[in-house]
Amino acid sequence: MSKTVMLVHGAWVTPTCWEQFRQRYEARGYRVIVPSWPYIDRPVRELQVSPDPRLADMTIKDLVDHFQQEMQALDTRAQRYKAP
Repeated sequence: MSKTVMLVHGAWVTPTCWEQFRQRYEARGYRVIVPSWPYIDRPVRELQVSPDPRLADMTIKDLVDHFQQEMQALDTRAQRYKAP
């Protein structure tokens, strides 16, 4: 089984909020994936000065779909959990 961890940040922060956690997991041999939300893929200062207006129209479904695609893109052999 793959030792991959995906960390997902919340609203009003960027993937950099996970840096200490990333380092901790990587030091223990995990592969760490920290994708950004859609439209939050630039440095913080740029986002502060010029946020992408499309972010205001994002829905929970949009976010779930986005992160589902991120998970499906992982090159891991781990099988998805299926309830018995």
